[in-house]
Amino acid sequence: MYGFSYSKLSIRNKILIIFVPLFAAVFGFGLFNFYNSLISNVDFTTKSNLIRQMQTFENIQAMLMENALKTSQVFSTFPYLESVYKNPNSDFAYKQLKDSVNKVIAKITNDPKSFQIHYHKPPATSFLRSWTKKHGDNLESFRKTILKVYETKLPLQAVELGVGGFAMRGIAPIFSKSNEYLGSVEFFYTPEDALKLLQTKDNKIGFYSTVSASLAEKLFEPNELQKSFPIKEQGYYFSKPSAAWMDIKKVTVPSVIEALNAGMQEIIIEGTCTFGILPIRDFESNIVGSIIFVKNNAKQYKEAQNAFIKMAVIIGFVGLILYFAFSFAVNKIVSNPLSGAVKLAKNIQRGIFTE
Repeated sequence: MYGFSYSKLSIRNKILIIFVPLFAAVFGFGLFNFYNSLISNVDFTTKSNLIRQMQTFENIQAMLMENALKTSQVFSTFPYLESVYKNPNSDFAYKQLKDSVNKVIAKITNDPKSFQIHYHKPPATSFLRSWTKKHGDNLESFRKTILKVYETKLPLQAVELGVGGFAMRGIAPIFSKSNEYLGSVEFFYTPEDALKLLQTKDNKIGFYSTVSASLAEKLFEPNELQKSFPIKEQGYYFSKPSAAWMDIKKVTVPSVIEALNAGMQEIIIEGTCTFGILPIRDFESNIVGSIIFVKNNAKQYKEAQNAFIKMAVIIGFVGLILYFAFSFAVNKIVSNPLSGAVKLAKNIQRGIFTE
């Protein structure tokens, strides 16, 4: 029978059969570490970028709330407010206030509906919304910031849910000349206003804002819900994606939903996508929504794989050169001299002292 016999191998092959697998294992281990380092570098870079984006968003959010408060404070000082608030004819007072506010807004912007001023009567009743005709509704059940200003008579800036979603609000109290509390006024920004400041031309990082379905269906007006959060998945309403390449199915995976449920700031890698979960808290530290930052690394992973393939080809080519060089060296330095010594020993044993 034919079979492998190590003892029958030549000295050269015996040496090669030991060292070649060893060299192959070393090169293979090196390639494995090289590939892992490429992927780890992509993941580390993406995580760092998302963390910076989340920090930037929080800074922008704080800046917008400060700007919102400054704006509301300006709209709280108009001299006609005292007569409007004290006018017993509510319909006339509403029209008078609306006309006056619209004139001011018209001097500020060409798009009045984008500049949203909301006046309140105490303790928390809508007096005037500059962007819609709706007014007179009671806000006490869900607008705690207005009640807080009513109680403290102090200005407040905070994130809070409203009938149109959650917003970054600045609320200022309104006083008469005799320092009598008349009501309050607010100006606010939406999360989309903050996200616009983060967006870049290449749209490499996308965004969703989201809120739990139970809160949204309880507070939001149906038309505002459909406008601001048109996507419902896994117990949450999601805003429209900020970039065309984003896919809601890749966002609503179990790991991301679990992070939303936990209310924790997290970085999650799922497939080719990396997600940054940033909970949004109101002035009472209750989570009222989240911003999901999305980075698709498919291109970067593909580049890493290509770099790995190139390196594997180079190492394979170098390995072949080293194999032939090592084989030649074994023949020249070890195998041939040993074969000659063995042959000489056998000749001496036979009594032959010459070649």
